[in-house]
Amino acid sequence: MNLHDLIERAAFTWIAHEKANAQSLPGQIGLHVAKAGKLRIPQREAIEIYLWLKFYGQNRALGDIIRGDLLRDQCDQHPALCANPATEFLHQFAKKNDSAKLAATVKDDPLGQQHDWNAFQRRAILPSRISVIASAFKPAR
Repeated sequence: MNLHDLIERAAFTWIAHEKANAQSLPGQIGLHVAKAGKLRIPQREAIEIYLWLKFYGQNRALGDIIRGDLLRDQCDQHPALCANPATEFLHQFAKKNDSAKLAATVKDDPLGQQHDWNAFQRRAILPSRISVIASAFKPAR
């Protein structure tokens, strides 16, 4: 699972909830786009992700969205991570990408005393780069 997949899952969950709310502007836009039927599925999904970034993410930079706790998996919180959104995101990402070494490193240093996790995320925020960095923590096979 990469960063794109996490954003996609969060956006689709959010837009489904918004579509159920008759008073929600992004939900009504999503319903209109789907009802009009003039766009292909990938185009509709792109619009839904854009709406999530615009409304739920409040048009902030992707790094700020991650550090701001918007991608946190509420069901998969780890108490040892001290409710730090940056470390919780990295730990969740490492677990989903079979990077036990990165997950253990994040878990052992949740407050960033040995590693600056926010700086790590800023350097690795592009999906291609974060996957490469996570692969560096994977065990050799």
